[in-house]
Amino acid sequence: MNSDLDTLIDFNLNLINKGLDIRRLEFRGLDSKILNGNDKSLAIFDFLSAELIIDENSYGKIYLLKKGIEIINLGGWIKYLEENEEIRKKGEIKEELEVENLKLENENYNHIKSLRESKLELNNLAVENLKLQNENYNYAQSLRDKEQEIKNLTVENLKLQNRQLKRYIFYSFMGVIFGVIISNFGYVLSFLKP
Repeated sequence: MNSDLDTLIDFNLNLINKGLDIRRLEFRGLDSKILNGNDKSLAIFDFLSAELIIDENSYGKIYLLKKGIEIINLGGWIKYLEENEEIRKKGEIKEELEVENLKLENENYNHIKSLRESKLELNNLAVENLKLQNENYNYAQSLRDKEQEIKNLTVENLKLQNRQLKRYIFYSFMGVIFGVIISNFGYVLSFLKP
């Protein structure tokens, strides 16, 4: 640990010893204001908690453990470090590992967040794809219905044209027969008279 951090720890241990209500993320700077950024407060708490110097009660208030009281009775954190250099070295290694662990946890969180966002985007695209497929199916079904309607109307049109052609032929034939009968009306009457 560096000298500034040791001074912060010493200052906060004295505040806790005096009964100040300090929480996990509320460690103070030397100006008695809460430290900016939760990482530093959390790192201090984790270190002191791991060293069995402090703990927190069920309400989140931090209090000194037996070792913390011994440190205060020795004259504070800095005096304690001077007498226990080996503990300090372990603390530095532990802090470095915890900072590295926090970095890894942050990277892991960002990776998981990115994966979730990608999965959500993929799901949204899948839903959009299904909607487009449904619209395509409905459009194709509409085309089939229209084609069937066109076929039915074509059949009906051909039937009407066929019927009209038959009538035309029938009326033409009848016209020819009546024309022949009328033009030869005299012969027809003589033929019909016995």
